Amino acid sequence: MGLLMEIRAEKLPMPKCSFLLSPALRLAPDDNVPDTDSRIENQERDVVLPSFAIPKFQDALVPSGDFSHPVFDVENASLEGLPPLHFQAGTTEILRDDSIIAAKKAEEAGIETELILWPDYPHVFMIFSFAQNANKAIRYVGDFINSY
Repeated sequence: MGLLMEIRAEKLPMPKCSFLLSPALRLAPDDNVPDTDSRIENQERDVVLPSFAIPKFQDALVPSGDFSHPVFDVENASLEGLPPLHFQAGTTEILRDDSIIAAKKAEEAGIETELILWPDYPHVFMIFSFAQNANKAIRYVGDFINSY
């Protein structure tokens, strides 16, 4: 998503479409996360990305602590002008809501959007070829790309 925002800002040729698999799109620290948010709801369920890793990831990614760039907070970013987007996430991952929120924002911006939520799957399960439905998930990505 960050790359797409930079391409747009630099007025470079935009790809025909893009896909995001279990993306982290709300990286700015937030002390007001509701209990219904996937970061709280799934903190004991996501077997791949534990919730305690988020602050460590934030510190490593942005040591200055300056999360003012819109790429770190999709809720407050403009998605207008981005290409069609395909999102996939597992329902038991802590980043599930990042995809849900971004897909909704993309649709509101008039972007053709697909969102697939995989019941009872953890963070980025689709990159593990041995995981049930991983190959199917990647085929969906291929189908999306081929449609553009």
